[in-house]
Amino acid sequence: MTNLVSAYQNNDIIEFEKILKTNHSNIMDDSFIREHNEELLRNIRTQVLIKLIKLYTRIHIPFISKELNTDVADVESLLVQCILDNTIHGRIDQVNQLLELDHHKRGGA
Repeated sequence: MTNLVSAYQNNDIIEFEKILKTNHSNIMDDSFIREHNEELLRNIRTQVLIKLIKLYTRIHIPFISKELNTDVADVESLLVQCILDNTIHGRIDQVNQLLELDHHKRGGA
């Protein structure tokens, strides 16, 4: 369990998911983890996403998908949520599969 917490705190999504899969039954015995599993995954993906896009004005969504270790549809859903709650300032170009960021509006990301 401490490895899972460490991976979460270090925004190491690959290690976090690996630990979840490897120790699934033990970890899911914890009621907090069981109840908040999806929320924890979304939070770590959001943190990794914010770090990843920080230096870009345009970034391909499939690249983000690879870095977040999830599919493109999940990345788009996460991006939409981040744009709606103003965590990210930008727009999604679904035709070209791009996230275009507005640096003038960005505070944290």
